[in-house]
Amino acid sequence: MPNHPPSDGSWRHTLGSPSFPIEPGRYHFYIGLFCPFTHRVTITRELKGLQDYLPLSVVKAHPKEGGGWRFPVTDDEYPGSTIDNLFHFKLLTRGLLQER
Repeated sequence: MPNHPPSDGSWRHTLGSPSFPIEPGRYHFYIGLFCPFTHRVTITRELKGLQDYLPLSVVKAHPKEGGGWRFPVTDDEYPGSTIDNLFHFKLLTRGLLQER
């Protein structure tokens, strides 16, 4: 299968481009350390030194328990996970399904 470059209007753009400038408070990552896709984002964020521009919230490591990607009640409840630092959701799907 050939790898075609993205067409205009596609979702593939680069952070730091005029369309997606890197500014504090513009983006927030939701990650699960068990997920290979979010794991790659986290590694890239660290290597590029973007921690101050791209804050993150980490869900618990057991996504299927309790209805999906769940946040702990406190940062100390589950090692490596955090509360939702942006909207304070208990379940990530609440944020994904909420109208904006």
